[in-house]
Amino acid sequence: MLEIDIPGFDIVKLKHLVLDLNGTLTNQGILIAHVKEQLRSLKKDLEVIIVSADTFGRANAIKDELEVSLKTIDSQSNESEQKVKIVEDLRCESVVAIGNGNNDQAMLKKARIGIVVIGPEGASVHTIMNATIVVYSITDALQMLLNPQILKATLRY
Repeated sequence: MLEIDIPGFDIVKLKHLVLDLNGTLTNQGILIAHVKEQLRSLKKDLEVIIVSADTFGRANAIKDELEVSLKTIDSQSNESEQKVKIVEDLRCESVVAIGNGNNDQAMLKKARIGIVVIGPEGASVHTIMNATIVVYSITDALQMLLNPQILKATLRY
């Protein structure tokens, strides 16, 4: 568990890291540099779960490479609702979620901390508006969790 006392924001007790795959952890299906090392360190404190409709057909290979859990969602059904259900099943208050796409906005809003990544594939403006934090890269987002003082500096009142 990752416990952070953020003045004015309350004590945050995170147990789960829910990650969108395409556009967040990958650029056009290719894992972004340094993500593997950062997630290896974070797995000591957080259960890591990738959520994907597997647009590029690489989700299982990436899951195996990162040694994390994978929840595949149905692209023919409401993806946003499926992602929210995953966060709800994990107990929202214990989840930090990271994504970039339009189908991530509700998941980020529901999670205790929602981080939107404006990476090489961009980010939905609606998702940006529903996030707790906005960063330029997945490595920036993961670094905030690896060094909670950064997270605290961003979120305190």
